[in-house]
Amino acid sequence: FTGHGKFVKNQPEGKRGRLLLYNNEELTENDLQKCFRKSKGTPYLVFLNACESAKEIYSSHLIDAFLGCGAENIVGTIWSVYDNPSREFAVKFYDKVVEGEKFGSALLSARLHMLGSRKQEEAITWPAFILYGDPSNDLQKPR
Repeated sequence: FTGHGKFVKNQPEGKRGRLLLYNNEELTENDLQKCFRKSKGTPYLVFLNACESAKEIYSSHLIDAFLGCGAENIVGTIWSVYDNPSREFAVKFYDKVVEGEKFGSALLSARLHMLGSRKQEEAITWPAFILYGDPSNDLQKPR
């Protein structure tokens, strides 16, 4: 997912963490759980390229929703990130994953790639991404 995320404090449990969709529609934790219950499987890897999608105090509800639905590996951000650098980070991460790197190693490779930048936007992006799941997992791991 690439887009915007937000946390709405004054909402009941299950409706606080949200992913913002096209036409200002929002996908809540409850919506995510309903979608996965209706589907025939759960995602093995989820990449939430949205501001604060993994910030514990705010959006752990989104992480919890994906974990509760059976997702084994989730990448998210713990603070706001700029669009272009976060896109570049995701591309580098997926390039490494497709090359066969483990998820933890691919995350490190993307971080190191961004760390080498002299642009301030990129310099503050690299540490924002975190992985929930086993860093030794990769696309080849049997489920």
